[in-house]
Amino acid sequence: MPVIPARRKVFAALAVIVLVLCGVVAWLSWNSTRPVLAPIGYARVQPQITCGRLGAIVLAPDGSLWGCGINLHGTLSTNLPFRVPRPRRMSAQTNWIAVALCSRMAAAIKDDGTLWTWGADSVLRTGSPAAVTEGFQKVGEDKDWLSVSASGARIFALKRDGTVWIWGPDFPNRVTGEAYGSDPPTQLGTSSNWLATPVGYDPSYGVQRDGSLWSLGRLPLKIPPTRVGSDTNWVRACGGWTRFSLLRKDDGSWWVCGANLRFQQEILPTIHSSTQLVWLPQTERWEVVAAGFSHVLGLTRNGAMRALGFNDAGQLGDGTTSNRSTPVEIGSDKAWVAIGAGRGFSVALAADGSLSAWGNRLGDVLSERSRVIRTLGAWANRLGLRVTWADPKPPRFGTKPRCILQFTTNAPARPK
Repeated sequence: MPVIPARRKVFAALAVIVLVLCGVVAWLSWNSTRPVLAPIGYARVQPQITCGRLGAIVLAPDGSLWGCGINLHGTLSTNLPFRVPRPRRMSAQTNWIAVALCSRMAAAIKDDGTLWTWGADSVLRTGSPAAVTEGFQKVGEDKDWLSVSASGARIFALKRDGTVWIWGPDFPNRVTGEAYGSDPPTQLGTSSNWLATPVGYDPSYGVQRDGSLWSLGRLPLKIPPTRVGSDTNWVRACGGWTRFSLLRKDDGSWWVCGANLRFQQEILPTIHSSTQLVWLPQTERWEVVAAGFSHVLGLTRNGAMRALGFNDAGQLGDGTTSNRSTPVEIGSDKAWVAIGAGRGFSVALAADGSLSAWGNRLGDVLSERSRVIRTLGAWANRLGLRVTWADPKPPRFGTKPRCILQFTTNAPARPK
């Protein structure tokens, strides 16, 4: 009989050892700074990065999609877990050419011109018939979709005939009582002259083919869109789910407008209202920009990256947490090809295939440990052990670009 307590002690000791080893492995896996190696095929498309409040989606050069961050409402696809601290592939398909991410859903276009969506407010939420592949839901049968963008909780998509279509949660119009965003997508106004999909949130801005700038107003959307000013030299609008947009003229200058007055008044002190257009300071010509919640990234033609705005979480990437009202260069040792900005974080892809992130750690922004670590900690505590690595922790952030993914070519020589 006295042998039984001894056996229990042995079993308890072995259980503790196993728990400790599992905890060490889980901790190393969670806190590892080594980038994920991601073999990809031929370069087929222009890389793109789209960011939301808590996550990011990367369109790789081979046409594959990669998700990272918090998979809230399934915006990073149903194939990924809730927390994705390191980029993971969203599907096996490699024929994507454009992607957009908003707060409750995402959408992408394939090279055959079809439009697909996923997330809490995707088209199939109300039961319309559509094809489903790897959790992605096909929007109708049309094959003439050209581009797609996000605005708050809505998705805009442009067809080749110049019409823009919109869907998302139903926000009734205050004047007419009508609702955009019903299933299926609804055409925005009656114009077939749009140059690109509208962008930005509260309000959204779009450019038409004659160079005119149009505002879609605050949510709920006003019907119809309203023209802004009389200039006819606008060529592009960039933004996202943020409350300000970046607008470009044909002379290469960028302008800021929107409702995020904290950013606009403190970083660009000449602004006085949400409808005022203010020139964005540039020391050189920016070809591409990305707007976060309170900061801006710019990309020059030679691959240099600049940043300005608020920097409380290190989202500018200059190694500090100091706000900047004039652009500073980021990652001078890299030639950047794609940039994205979210709420307190930034993501950028370099020509060497390295994907870097800085600011709030993607997948670690909810201030708690991973589910595996918390479960192991609970088991250890039941055995009488006290482990601090299972306790909640504050979110981490980095003030310099940190490589989280390394794309490597995994394709044979292109056939002649």
